[in-house]
Amino acid sequence: MILNGAPEYIRILAWFGLFISVYFWNVYKGWMHSAPWLIPARICRKNVCSDVLKTYFARVIVIPNFYWGIVYYTLVLVWSFVTVPIPLTRALMLLSWCVVIFSGYLFYALVFHLRVRCNLCFVVQAINLVIALLLTLGS
Repeated sequence: MILNGAPEYIRILAWFGLFISVYFWNVYKGWMHSAPWLIPARICRKNVCSDVLKTYFARVIVIPNFYWGIVYYTLVLVWSFVTVPIPLTRALMLLSWCVVIFSGYLFYALVFHLRVRCNLCFVVQAINLVIALLLTLGS
């Protein structure tokens, strides 16, 4: 089944995911602290991002998750702007479902291990799920 407009929706979601990943990078590096002018306080409470980014769960193979996010969302954006062979689209779809599975693990870690409600993290996890669904429905 072909889903009309899937690349455009995916592009928008990837931009949001990239924006949030870069925001996490800036918070992690200490270049930015809670920024209510950028992310409203009702979405991201003070110090939640920096506290979560310091945990064991915020890394894969010693690399912080937001770096992986920057690479992933950039890859998705490139895909959304160019015509790629079907096997590469299917590979991206498979990668996206792996990202969803990992996002599920991070959701579990946030809720049950860290007992933290990181709304930006939940938004990213939802973005990952919708991108995977759109890639699946659009191929």
